[in-house]
Amino acid sequence: MSLSHPLVCLGHSLLDISAAVSVEMFEKYGVRAGNAILAEEKHMPIFKELVDNYPCDFIAGGASQNTCRAAQWLSRTENFTGFIGVVGEDEYSQHLRDSVKAAGVNAYYQVEPTVPTGTCACLIHEKERSLIANLAAAQMLKLDYLRSIWHVIENCSVIYAEGYMFSSAVDCVVESAKYACENGKIFTMNVSAQFIIEFFREPMMRAWPYCEYVFGNEDETQKFGEVFGFGSDVVEAAKQMSLMPTNTPRPKKIVVTRGKDTVLIACEGKVTEYNVPLIPSEKVLDLNGAGDSFVGGFLCELIKGGSYERCVAAGNYLASEVIQLSGCSFPAVPSFN
Repeated sequence: MSLSHPLVCLGHSLLDISAAVSVEMFEKYGVRAGNAILAEEKHMPIFKELVDNYPCDFIAGGASQNTCRAAQWLSRTENFTGFIGVVGEDEYSQHLRDSVKAAGVNAYYQVEPTVPTGTCACLIHEKERSLIANLAAAQMLKLDYLRSIWHVIENCSVIYAEGYMFSSAVDCVVESAKYACENGKIFTMNVSAQFIIEFFREPMMRAWPYCEYVFGNEDETQKFGEVFGFGSDVVEAAKQMSLMPTNTPRPKKIVVTRGKDTVLIACEGKVTEYNVPLIPSEKVLDLNGAGDSFVGGFLCELIKGGSYERCVAAGNYLASEVIQLSGCSFPAVPSFN
C-alpha cells in the first residue's frame, strides 16, 4: 500500500557542504557574504577544496528539501513529509540519502547515473554565509518520472514547490498545481529569488492561478511589485499579488517574511501583520535555511488546522532555532507547543 504524506515538496535536491572558512576563501572565488549564486566553471574546484581542507558538515539541502526536513522535524509524526527530486549515482548521493533518511523524510529520487548529484558549497564566516550551487542532476526532474510516482501526489493534502523549479521543471510544477487545485488539495509555492521573478515570469504565471499560498521575503516581494507594475512598496505589492486572478476555491494568500520585522499575510487586498520574536544577536550563528524553515513550520501547522497566527508562530520558531545552529539543522527535539 502506498504511503500517505500530508506534505509533499518538489525541488532541487542538493547536498550542502558546509564549512566555516576565512574571508580569503570568499575573495578567492569572488563571492560576497549573504549571496547565493549558481556555480560557474571558476567555482567548480571549491567543492573538493572544502572537503579536502576543512571540517565539513554534509547536510541535505536545497530550498524545498530544507522545508521538508523542517516540517518533518516539527511534526513529530512518522511519514509526515515526502520529497521529490533528482540525484546522481555517486558518493554525494549516498550522503544525501543518509541525511534525508536521518531526518525522517521519505525521498522519491529520480536517479541520473551519468550526472553528478547537485551540491551547494556553504561558506560561513562570522555569521554570514555565501552559497554556491552546482545544480547538476538536481535540475533534471522529468514529468514522466513524476507521473510514475503520481500516487505520492494523490495521497497528500498539501504540495509545495520552490520557485527554482520554474527554471528547470515547470511542467512538473504546473501539473501538480493544477491537480491539487482541482482535487481539494492545497498547492503552495515560494518565489525563492529575485531572478526567478525577473527571468522566469512566464513559467511562474502558468502555475500561479492554481496556487493558494505564495511565500517570499521582502526583497522578492518588492521585485515582484516592480516587475508586475505594482510599485516597490512591499505592503502594496503583497496586497496586489493577493488580488491577482486565481482558480483556487479559496482566496490567495501572500506570506512575506521581513527578517526581524513583522511577517505580512495579504489576502483579498488586506494585510495583517504578525510579530517576530527577537533573538539576541550573540545567539545568531548562521542565517542559512531560515526562510525555508519558516515555510516548513507554517505548512506543518497549516496541515494541522492551525490559525494564521499559529502558523506564523511555528514558522518563526523554526527559523529562530535554525539561525542558532550551523547550516540548516535542528535541535534533537522541538520545544514548540
